Amino acid sequence: MPEVNIRQIETDEEILYDFMSLTNYAFRPTPPTINDEERSEMLPTGRERRIVVAYEDGQPRATAAALDMTQNVRGKIYGMGGISPVATHPMGRRQGYARQSLVTLFGIMREAGHVFTGLHPFRESFYERLGYVTFPRIQRVDFDTANLGKLLKMNIPGDVQFQRIKAGYEAIFAPFLQRMQAQTHGMSLKGGLNARLLMDKDEFWLASVQFDGVVEGVMLYQIKGFGGEFDVSRFLTLSSRARYALLAYIARHIDHTKVVTMRLRHEERPQTWLSDMLPRANPDIWLTPMGRVLDVAQVGGMQVGEGAFTARITDAQCEWNNGTWSFVSEGGTLHVAPAEDAEVDLTIQGLGALLYGTHDPHDFVFRGWGDPSPELIARLETMFPRQNPYMFEPY
Repeated sequence: MPEVNIRQIETDEEILYDFMSLTNYAFRPTPPTINDEERSEMLPTGRERRIVVAYEDGQPRATAAALDMTQNVRGKIYGMGGISPVATHPMGRRQGYARQSLVTLFGIMREAGHVFTGLHPFRESFYERLGYVTFPRIQRVDFDTANLGKLLKMNIPGDVQFQRIKAGYEAIFAPFLQRMQAQTHGMSLKGGLNARLLMDKDEFWLASVQFDGVVEGVMLYQIKGFGGEFDVSRFLTLSSRARYALLAYIARHIDHTKVVTMRLRHEERPQTWLSDMLPRANPDIWLTPMGRVLDVAQVGGMQVGEGAFTARITDAQCEWNNGTWSFVSEGGTLHVAPAEDAEVDLTIQGLGALLYGTHDPHDFVFRGWGDPSPELIARLETMFPRQNPYMFEPY
């Protein structure tokens, strides 16, 4: 039998050669593999991750890592561990090493104060078995630039400016994201050097629109050559007037680009923005986020509807969550405490679906997440009305 050792790594050598060798093979075109100079360039952001590696007879066979992030869940900002990446050596696959690495990482993230965890899965069913629930999918649409032409004839207010992302990151983009996160359920943000990678790489134009000196919308984009795509990777607005001001800015590129490609939060309705805009849905995008409750005892403080219930929570990976808990709304704020008797049995997936607002409680029995009574379902729907969490960050 091989000797298996699963542990957190922290030294530069382990990050450079054990962690990066696995992630390079899994996520980059190979051969060639990354050289020492490339590894060293990636080391500062690697140090910011909490990294677990599974060793088989001393050889790295799987890894799971997490970024320290924050996430808005129903109006409260929590610590969140963003899983990125998970990778397995070909000789370590189908051995359970990735799963064991993730379970070890859950405990490390909890000790770091993270209450939730999120990721972008290679396969949803694998991570659902590990306690995660699926969020709505990010939209990707494209439309002809010429279809925005009528906006050029309108007098749309707002001061639109554009610059490289590096020039505008600190003063415009980062503060706007903080404001948006405070009012956007599910929105997560990176910190440290990993957040600044966008600025350091400097690969995007940043367009922003201000009204009376206050930024109400931002857009990151690239132009893929004359007659090519106007590729919008971020289109974020806090008002209708900001949306149309940025669309009018795109319209100024009618003779420059042919097609606009745009990634949008799932609840946006581009079909309603402009007559004859004719956006075409493009489902070929892998960013379907998932989220998980990491520490049941710490989920209190979010804004919920009136009501109360008790539940026996079952969590196969995080034993500290197992037990009976009371969930009580006091003045619209959720309070959580241990309880004696349970009205319902819920898996950790069922609780996550309630808190994130991603699933109808009527569906729980069909998903194997619990079997709440009709009366309890009515209470749950009042306490945790359906919402559409928006993860925002790719990681």
